[in-house]
Amino acid sequence: MWELNNGPAISQLTGGTWPGPSMTADSANPGWYYYDIPSAYLPVANTLAIKFNGGAEQDLAGPYATTEWFNGTAWSTSNPDAAVIPVITASPAGGKYLTAPAVTLTSTLSTDKIYYTLDGSTPSATSNLYTGSFVVPSTCTLSAMGVNAQGVSGTPSTWSFTVDPTLDLQPPTMVASVAAGSYTNGQLVTFTMTDNKAGTSTAYYTTDGSAPTTSSSVYCTGDASNGLSGVTLNISQTTQVRFLLVDAAGNQATTSYMYIIGYSGTTDFRKETIYFLITTRFFDGDQSNNLHCWSDAQAKNPDSDPAWRGDFKGLIEKLDYIKALGFSAIWITPVVENASGYDYHGYHALNFFQIDPRLESGDTTYQDVINAVHAKGMKLIQDIVLNHSGNFGEENLFPLFKKNWSQIYDANHAAISINADNPAGLIDIAPPGVLPASYATDTPTNQYNDRETAMKTDAIDTHHIYHHEQSLQWEGYTVETGQIAGDCVDLDTENPVVATYLRQAYYKMIDDGVDAFRIDTVKHVSRLTLDKEFFPKFLQRAGQDGNSHFFMFGEVAALYENVVNSGIPAISPFFYTWNTGDSSFAWGTDPTLNWSQLIQTQPVDWGTIWNSSVDQSRQTNEASTAAFWNANDTTSNLPSSNNAFLNAVTYHKPDYSQSNGFHVIDFPMHWAFINANNAFNMALSGDQLYNDATWNVVYVASHDYSPDQSPSTERFAQSQATWAENLDLEFTFRGIPALYNGDEIEFQKGAPIDVGPNAPLSTTGRAYFGDNITGSVTATGFGKYTGATGNVAQTLQYPLAIHVRELNLIRRAIPALQMGEYQASAPYVSGNHLAYIRRYTDASTDSLALVTISGNATFSQIPNGTYTDAVTGHVKTVTNGTLTTQTCSGQGNLRVYVYSSSLTQAPGKVVDTTDMYFN
Repeated sequence: MWELNNGPAISQLTGGTWPGPSMTADSANPGWYYYDIPSAYLPVANTLAIKFNGGAEQDLAGPYATTEWFNGTAWSTSNPDAAVIPVITASPAGGKYLTAPAVTLTSTLSTDKIYYTLDGSTPSATSNLYTGSFVVPSTCTLSAMGVNAQGVSGTPSTWSFTVDPTLDLQPPTMVASVAAGSYTNGQLVTFTMTDNKAGTSTAYYTTDGSAPTTSSSVYCTGDASNGLSGVTLNISQTTQVRFLLVDAAGNQATTSYMYIIGYSGTTDFRKETIYFLITTRFFDGDQSNNLHCWSDAQAKNPDSDPAWRGDFKGLIEKLDYIKALGFSAIWITPVVENASGYDYHGYHALNFFQIDPRLESGDTTYQDVINAVHAKGMKLIQDIVLNHSGNFGEENLFPLFKKNWSQIYDANHAAISINADNPAGLIDIAPPGVLPASYATDTPTNQYNDRETAMKTDAIDTHHIYHHEQSLQWEGYTVETGQIAGDCVDLDTENPVVATYLRQAYYKMIDDGVDAFRIDTVKHVSRLTLDKEFFPKFLQRAGQDGNSHFFMFGEVAALYENVVNSGIPAISPFFYTWNTGDSSFAWGTDPTLNWSQLIQTQPVDWGTIWNSSVDQSRQTNEASTAAFWNANDTTSNLPSSNNAFLNAVTYHKPDYSQSNGFHVIDFPMHWAFINANNAFNMALSGDQLYNDATWNVVYVASHDYSPDQSPSTERFAQSQATWAENLDLEFTFRGIPALYNGDEIEFQKGAPIDVGPNAPLSTTGRAYFGDNITGSVTATGFGKYTGATGNVAQTLQYPLAIHVRELNLIRRAIPALQMGEYQASAPYVSGNHLAYIRRYTDASTDSLALVTISGNATFSQIPNGTYTDAVTGHVKTVTNGTLTTQTCSGQGNLRVYVYSSSLTQAPGKVVDTTDMYFN
């Protein structure tokens, strides 16, 4: 072993001659060798560089565990060759039944043998050998034990089954006379409880959001076999009514109904501003559900900071913080069940129909998040993925593995241990022949290759769930069919079965009340596919649910300082806002499938799904997307629009006849946001290419990138004044502003954004934010709050946080800044490059704003009348069609002079506190 680090090299301690000291054979672990390195010579928190047998350099990142293992491929903190001790699970896992159930036993590895008894005795190698599911013989105690290929036995597990056809196993149910949801006015609601058998049933309830118990108020009690109603509740304000239902047999059920009164969620989304967060890194509201990722040991994430830390409960607890900053919409990372070594962010799906239990608590579900956000008058944006699943298959579409959550969380949804979720606990559900017989004993690298082979070859993936393209060109057609990363296996979205499955999985989120979708990796799915299979159908579903303003935007990751990405329209953000030319390409017919029902039977019956007609549709669609790419790979025939621009200083009705209803993150501006002038120039150079750039979502930085040369791989590291000026532009120019969690306090400034499991999360841009918002705060409105205590009080007083809050107040008060078109050219604007006119007009609104940033400007040919600056309250009366600002000096300073029209009065001075950049 030879150590390469500078300073007193470890190898020099033993003589210092190449190739270094010999390692000692480890008698306790045959085939392994060890060398003890004195801790005094470890480069703590840095990287230890070692060569074994003169081979390639192997870097081990600090801090270091007591023992580190290297198997020729990767480092780990335990022996990767150690035999896996079998753990047996039963499905169903005991309980009471009317008829004897069929039981399936599963061990940790498919190569394990399972022995079982039915009389409660301890199983041994002479007991019944499990060969397949069996029906238990009436009431019994089932005990089972696993033996692995090395002959090592696991600890027996036991389950009790009671079978009695006379049992009452069904808890009462409750229905409401008025469905839970959002209402403009108060509602009178009566609840009716029904039980399947006669006897005394009782409904306990609360209206303060707390969990009901048998000590709570009684809503109704008595014989509910024919229905039993309680008093009518007058719900005049936002209220959550929660019930605990208990019948005579002791069966219990809980249910809740959220009534949001006065919520007007179906409004133009351009009125909102967006706060973006990774749920697991935001705030930990329930420490009992915390879990390590599989690769946390490699990353050196300690038990005090596991990757899965923040949760739904924490998000709900800190909604007032987000609202106090002034944000009205919250964008959260994907919530579907994931599986990979480092899946805390949610982009490696295992089951699109399942919410990941690691985000939930015993008393907090995804629906609770939606309800809580709406109760604050805010909107929820759900990040979704259409392009790919993780590399462990998809539990329903392409079954390889599933997680055994009963071995990860207990009955109260507390983690059995912080390491309870691990690869050894995966249940192999792959059909015979999909994975090789050697899979369970293969190295991790070979296992990965085995899964990839299964998912990406015609002979195994016969239903073409995945694209089988083996290459990837970032600026070629295979950017839409190739695999973008090892944990992101490209789904064949042209396959109508896949498209229908994904659509229906996300329909439920729309039905549950989500207000918007942010769609991940859009550049890697053909716009033709999205226009045919997803965009119009998502909007239709939302319309059926009563949300005619459902908003969709997405990530077309064009890391290129031009509005046209690498000269190719088909992979440029603006291109995805149009539907021009779609109708000239053939498209297959979607099969009629109800995936919610199909997945109730496992494995899914593909005999009822797949046929030659479906496969022909797939082939037709794939051919059309290739042709569509070829028709849009040059700039010779680009569409254009004036929807974002004023006619002189007059608003005009936009033309959306060629819009597909989808909008985009403004990646060209994002990439150019090293300063505001650069980003502004980028927008001016290409806004005509978007169908309507006023719908673009605009941010400076995100969880993936900072602007080019800032540097892009670190959290934004430019000066605070640069931040302030950038935000002035973001919040007053066209588009919908978005801010990544923590940027309001320059959190982790200059830290690497994402290095995977190669360093502790605490050293990266995805560090845990929650310590900065401990304490309490009550939001009294958007950008208004009282009672701030603890760290959250200090965070809200950070100079940039104050600036963000003031900008939110300004934008919220002025319709022109939210939905207006703009004018930035001479002769209407002069004297300062960062200056423009915004105006929005409808039947009841005429809002006009004159904006200048970091300098004074002159605005000409504007309406005569009174203009009031929202920053200082200064009033100017215009009589000659010209207004010139004064005293707007200093980087980050701002003036927003608002015209008092006959329809819309200027709001006056909006800024309500000292802002170091407004003077």
